[in-house]
Amino acid sequence: MTGLHALRLFAAGDTGLTGRQTVFATAVVAVLLAAVIELVRRRTMRIEYSWLWIVTGTSLFVLIFRYDWLLAVTNWIGAVDSSSTLFIFSIIFLVLLSIHFSIRISQLTNRVKNLIQETAILRMQVEELQKKDKQPGVGAGSGDSGTDKGRDAA
Repeated sequence: MTGLHALRLFAAGDTGLTGRQTVFATAVVAVLLAAVIELVRRRTMRIEYSWLWIVTGTSLFVLIFRYDWLLAVTNWIGAVDSSSTLFIFSIIFLVLLSIHFSIRISQLTNRVKNLIQETAILRMQVEELQKKDKQPGVGAGSGDSGTDKGRDAA
């Protein structure tokens, strides 16, 4: 069925979704949104990532109840069927999601590398200070700091 044919069917009163399909799709989207909200509530998912899923769920709700919009997009992109349109946009969504997470993982990898380097530098400095403390006549415990003696005399 072409997009134009689907628009004609919709104009004739055929929504393209049966009652069962509408109920099922609505239930799936409601469970998705409830799961996202619960994950945010439990602090398993960060709020910054939840918006993506909330927008996706809301978009699916809109497409369930405004099937004519899906048919219009199907006609606009020249897809054969509305399910092809959903499939195409699902692939685009997953590609964009993969790119986003690749960028995020790269940023976190760089951050971890920097933290490891800073930790190594701090560990080396602590070890040097510990070595100085263990040497006889050197360090804070020996009391031969010139500035301390000057303050005590005054």
